[in-house]
Amino acid sequence: MKRLRPGDGVIPPDRIVAGTYLLAAAATRGEIIIENPPLGEMDGILEVYRKMGGQYDILGGKLIVNGKNTGSPLKLLETEVYPGFPTDLQSPAMAVLATIPGESRIREKIFEDRYKTAPWLCRMGADITIQDGEAVIHGGYPLMGCTVEAQELRGGAALVIAALAASGTTKVRGCCFIERGYEHICEDLTALGGLLIKDRGTL
Repeated sequence: MKRLRPGDGVIPPDRIVAGTYLLAAAATRGEIIIENPPLGEMDGILEVYRKMGGQYDILGGKLIVNGKNTGSPLKLLETEVYPGFPTDLQSPAMAVLATIPGESRIREKIFEDRYKTAPWLCRMGADITIQDGEAVIHGGYPLMGCTVEAQELRGGAALVIAALAASGTTKVRGCCFIERGYEHICEDLTALGGLLIKDRGTL
């Protein structure tokens, strides 16, 4: 049996984290710069963002995101296997589409029962129904802050995105789920102009 030996390695950047921050910019119609994103893995994400009306540029290995023109509903967004649009960004995309006037549809093709965030977004003022395995989003209604609960990692990220776009204060319970996939989400989004405070398992 071969023995393990010490060595050096580099942890690659995460396309889901980069995509989450990109979608946060889209939901708030903001502008951000993402340093060292895995650009070669983000074509599917950037295509969906562009269809929403978002704009971006790539300069010196940085992704410069301008979400101010995000405003186009999507006739149908389908999750796909890698390198297509990832199922892990389906809920965050739903949060963005809730802010865009018009009807959008999402079809989850990778995992069943991945619309758990929809009722919580509706509690914030979104109009989302699940029909025949598709999420139908009638967007553009004002989102209002309230108390919501993350039930899984990416749904929790979607609630944070919705909170950034909402009026008032939102409390997100179950932030332990969110922290599994985002090491410094509070610090990162606060640095971008949001105000996220962690207190006893709540954001």
